Amino acid sequence: MKKFLVVLLSIFSFVAIAAVSNNASAAELVDEDIVTNGDFGELSGELPFGDPVFGPEFGTAAGYGSLPAESNVVACVDPLNENNTVIRYQYSDGPFASFFKFCTLLPATTYEISLDYYLESGSTLNFGMRFAWDPAHDLVEVFYNGEATEGWQHASWEWTTDAAASYDSISVWMDTNSDVNNVGYIDNIVIKVKGTDENVVSGGDFEGFLDYAPTPTIPSDKADIHGNTSENASYGNGNLVLGAGWFHQDLGGAYSAGKYQIGLDYVASDLTDKNLSIQLVDDEGTVVDE
Repeated sequence: MKKFLVVLLSIFSFVAIAAVSNNASAAELVDEDIVTNGDFGELSGELPFGDPVFGPEFGTAAGYGSLPAESNVVACVDPLNENNTVIRYQYSDGPFASFFKFCTLLPATTYEISLDYYLESGSTLNFGMRFAWDPAHDLVEVFYNGEATEGWQHASWEWTTDAAASYDSISVWMDTNSDVNNVGYIDNIVIKVKGTDENVVSGGDFEGFLDYAPTPTIPSDKADIHGNTSENASYGNGNLVLGAGWFHQDLGGAYSAGKYQIGLDYVASDLTDKNLSIQLVDDEGTVVDE
């Protein structure tokens, strides 16, 4: 059986694709989407944490950074909620992946600390938070070690700072155990003086970070990790951004003979003398339906 492809041609701003298939009558169509990530919810831009630190031009992300050897940390869309932004950890050059945030913690003060964590796959030797006031003095709190969790988990504890210390930063790490298949996430970091409501960690929910993410362009010469190719297209924040060109996805074994209902949502900035179309193409490049 021939492979079929989804191709979008023309110029427009945002698109979401849905295809529904079965072999029955049109009145009996069932929700079986054969287009992978057709809502583009998990293909949004990501903000890699760089070295040494994000400057004020990064808005809510200012003051966050990552050490070069532990820099495989990105702000991304929550894999369980496309309307939420979180931090993802994954193995890179060394076993640890971490980020830091400059913030001031007072000496001899009790803080209430909490955060959410999710170990999507694999295992970790530890998830932890480090509080530093110079390279030789810090305090470490390990809040989880073990296998993948059932969704998001919550950790909270109290901590009293040293009377002689002036802490200037925190860092949160995951020990990936040097395995690229061990993937974890962090969200909603709150550190507040006991009995108060002010979070001293600005941007601790990571919302707004993706406003500063580079636009990930979809290549034309070979499929990206999502199986897509394009000409003049990129992933936006939960959508596809396409200029004059095309977007292409191999449906592979998902296609079989039968009836299909195809739809998309789009916003067009300018379609003058142009058109927007969806084509089904066989593996020899012949358009079989449009």
